[in-house]
Amino acid sequence: MVSPCWEGIGPHRDYMEHIGNDDADELLLRVANGEPFGGSAVALAAAATISRIRRRIRLALVAPTIQAEEASRGKFIRYRSVQEAVDHTLKSYDSPKLSVITHGGELFLYV
Repeated sequence: MVSPCWEGIGPHRDYMEHIGNDDADELLLRVANGEPFGGSAVALAAAATISRIRRRIRLALVAPTIQAEEASRGKFIRYRSVQEAVDHTLKSYDSPKLSVITHGGELFLYV
């Protein structure tokens, strides 16, 4: 993900922990069953979706306002630039393909 993230991770301080939580889906079910939850259920729902994706593929982040320690809480690989991310990622595969999705927040991808 490449984004300026002008507001950092936003108002939900526990968002990155939920993304990095391998049990985020279980926590979401407990919230749905009415168990007390000390955070934002909306943030948890969005984070659980990203957590599912993160468990299948490596997620990289290029966002100048997100510090390395914040990115690591979400288990993102953080790069300082798009070029650094592309160079490192292309070296990780034998026959790499690169896709660019602009306006990702406005799209629903179905594969």
